Amino acid sequence: MESSGSRSRLRSEFAGQADPLSRSSLFRSRAILERIGRAVDAGAGDRLLDVACGPGLLAGHLGHCARRVMGLDVTPEMLTRARRHALDQEGVTLPVVCATADSLPLANGSFERVVSRLALHHFEALDASLDEMSRVLASNGRLVIADLVASEDPEQATLHDELERLRDPSHVRLLPASELLQRLAALGLEVELVDRWDSPRELGEWVAITGRSERLEPLRARMLALLAQRRDPGIGLAERDGALHFVHHWVIAVARRGRG
Repeated sequence: MESSGSRSRLRSEFAGQADPLSRSSLFRSRAILERIGRAVDAGAGDRLLDVACGPGLLAGHLGHCARRVMGLDVTPEMLTRARRHALDQEGVTLPVVCATADSLPLANGSFERVVSRLALHHFEALDASLDEMSRVLASNGRLVIADLVASEDPEQATLHDELERLRDPSHVRLLPASELLQRLAALGLEVELVDRWDSPRELGEWVAITGRSERLEPLRARMLALLAQRRDPGIGLAERDGALHFVHHWVIAVARRGRG
């Protein structure tokens, strides 16, 4: 189970991120929303749960496809924005629940689609959260995870996590893609699709999403130190024209529960 300290840290961090994250071009990207939507492949009769839904951008997009969409998040400020976003989407109704992913107050097998975007790396109780998402998945339903992944090299992954944590103290750990797929298979789910791509990022834009400008200079200093030491966090870190650039490695993994 998530510790009380972890829940408090998440709520505090994402309460402050609610506005800037809602405006972020990355989170609002039509191309990414549609890419995830194709992986979810929800039908008109499907019930869909968005775990750690944030400001409801993905849930609002998927609400045009599924019969019923529910958003769940631990941060009340995010749920307030999710409700507002749903009101702006014609024909979309979005009931929301304030809860943690490791203890879903929902019945077994109650959703044909369960999706979570950019959330797993914030889950302290990752195994319990994945178990819960699998539990509420209906027979023949799909669990869709869209998240950043770390390098398969442990040293690079550790450095990457260090940078993520400097930007956002609620960060726990990025999984390498191979570990994510293994964890899904361990739930008894069949992995049907793995979609990967790289997203170019710039340090200032990345930090701005947190709404915490004071974190920019410590991150810049650490990244420059890594470059000077020729230590590689596995993200293509480079300095160009006085700005620091890197890439985030994305994975969408789709896993299906068998019938019966």
